[in-house]
Amino acid sequence: MTVETLINTVDHGPYIGLRAFRTEESRLFFGRERESRQVARLWKADRLTALTGGPGAGKTSLLNAGVCPLLASERLRILPVGRLTYASSFPVAALPEHNPYVLALLASWSPHESPARLAAMTISGHLRRYEAVAGRSAASGPLMAAIDQMEELFDDREDRRRHVGAFVDELTTALDDHPGLHLLLAGREEFTDLFESYRARFGTAPGSKVVLAPLDRDAATRAVRGPSETRGRPFAPGAAEELVDDLRSVTLHDDMGRPVASPTGTVHPPLVQMACSSLWETCSGTDVVTGPHLRREGGAERFLGDTWRRVVSGIATDHDLYPERLLNWLGRTLTAGFPGRARVGEREAEAAGVPGSVLRALAALHLLRSEGGTSGSREYALYDDRLAAVVRGLAVGGPVPAVPPAPTSSAALLHAAVQALAEGEAALARGHVRRILEAGDDDLRPRAEAWSLLGNIACEEGDLEEAVRSYDTATTMFEAMGDTSAVGRLLAAIGRLHLRQGDGALALTLLRAAVERVPNDLTVQTQLGWALGELGRPRAAVAVLNGVLAVDGNTPDALRVRGEILADLGEAEEALRDLDRVPHRAEPVTRAARAFALATLHDFGAADGELAAVLADAPHEGSVLLYGARARAAEGDRVGAADLAGRALTAAGAPLPPHRREVALGLLAASEPGEPYHDDPGR
Repeated sequence: MTVETLINTVDHGPYIGLRAFRTEESRLFFGRERESRQVARLWKADRLTALTGGPGAGKTSLLNAGVCPLLASERLRILPVGRLTYASSFPVAALPEHNPYVLALLASWSPHESPARLAAMTISGHLRRYEAVAGRSAASGPLMAAIDQMEELFDDREDRRRHVGAFVDELTTALDDHPGLHLLLAGREEFTDLFESYRARFGTAPGSKVVLAPLDRDAATRAVRGPSETRGRPFAPGAAEELVDDLRSVTLHDDMGRPVASPTGTVHPPLVQMACSSLWETCSGTDVVTGPHLRREGGAERFLGDTWRRVVSGIATDHDLYPERLLNWLGRTLTAGFPGRARVGEREAEAAGVPGSVLRALAALHLLRSEGGTSGSREYALYDDRLAAVVRGLAVGGPVPAVPPAPTSSAALLHAAVQALAEGEAALARGHVRRILEAGDDDLRPRAEAWSLLGNIACEEGDLEEAVRSYDTATTMFEAMGDTSAVGRLLAAIGRLHLRQGDGALALTLLRAAVERVPNDLTVQTQLGWALGELGRPRAAVAVLNGVLAVDGNTPDALRVRGEILADLGEAEEALRDLDRVPHRAEPVTRAARAFALATLHDFGAADGELAAVLADAPHEGSVLLYGARARAAEGDRVGAADLAGRALTAAGAPLPPHRREVALGLLAASEPGEPYHDDPGR
């Protein structure tokens, strides 16, 4: 099960367990009062603020349950805390070209809005619409926006890395366009260098940075005592302090059985939650938590051990592993050679029959800590040395605690699958979908959405045929339910996939059918216009896009596609009118089209500057290279044009459509002595 599903299947009483606090749980949030006031004060005062700290320091909880409630009490405008990861069962193949980080952020700010509409928006445009809908201007006070887990920008996937610069540019533009915007960026320590390097680019004052440390003794004591007292179960004098001191001291034994003591001065928040959520279960029927009770129940080691066993057993079951074997393997591997710090890599785990996703799930719950490693195989150690004795002790066997039941409803399984995909765990997402389909629920909707999600997974993995099959099955089910909107979106997705596979006639048929199903959906109409352009029918494409922009003249994706097509047709002035209203960093092909339009107008200096930047960002994208070749030809550089045209013809990824291949071949032929070249689309 996903992290969220696992930790929400156990009743932790007034303690949240191994997840972040939510805003509505602020009354249970203790121990961070000073830090909450500090961050709130700096966020209000500065336009750019950074909140950093190690994994499990409690940054998300501080924002949700500490800082935001304080600012809300002052009646300030606060957007929901933003995230940079996103997944849904909405067919991703139906989405326009977009920046995944921007889409994730806007979806977290507007969770109930259609992903298709959000994918066509910029950050600045979304904020402008927010202020217009709210009926307020920047003069009515600051607009507080936070983005959590900024370390997601360090994603190893190449298709994500190329979007980072564009995302930062959009944040910069948003700060420029909205003087009242106060932006807080939160992330782990590795984000600190990124914040320092980008701070000047935002054009703001130096900005503030807060580093969130672990809990000191007093703060940890408040975090232990406070939630229990809200339920009418106080700690006896000294009892909470005794538990905290127990958590602060590490008493272990080396391989010879000799005690190894290592007292610590602070406590990591996850250990407090692990111990207290287990302690709460042992206190059933107890009016006051006393020191003797803590000692009788085994103290911190027993409480931490109960949580460790429960969580590991649940993750094992979800990955079709035997809980006892996983507990023993983790105990042997993660404490080997103690008191040294043992590590285990994903490749080593895979060789032992333990999926890397198990280690990643434990790290997401702050039971393990990622410690780098070689490329493609991250390494992990125990999150805290205090867990070593617990983990080693459980490796020798003993009864395995009851595993929290996996979600049984199809809706719960679908939510778990979406969460798993957002966390990058495609195999886990497939497992949840399989359970939905095997259950044979009479309700078609979760099954239809499950098939759509399978299509998304296949798209992400580049298996277009499997994606089409999955989307087709989902379409049939939504058709049976009479959900024409869902059918229209899926037909658009399938049409785009057929176009990528080279079947233009079928693609057009499907996209026209999608428009018939959802005639008022401007996104689907824009997709039809884009497909007509890709199939060498630019005039028909422009006619469709004109209709879209007649309804909403600020539709970014329609402006982008029409601008690219007009540039392709040599109508440079009209193209620039559209392209200048689109963020240039949004997609390389858009910037390349703009460079070609500038060259067509003989503005060669601006064209060369734009082209150099876009070729550096996308050196292997066929359409980008072809626009570059045409720009070089417009400048009279036949050799440069031929070089780029040749690279466009052999570029990896999606091949050039036939009409563009003809243009590229013409540029190659024109490089021969005595051969003329006329860049006249003639369509």
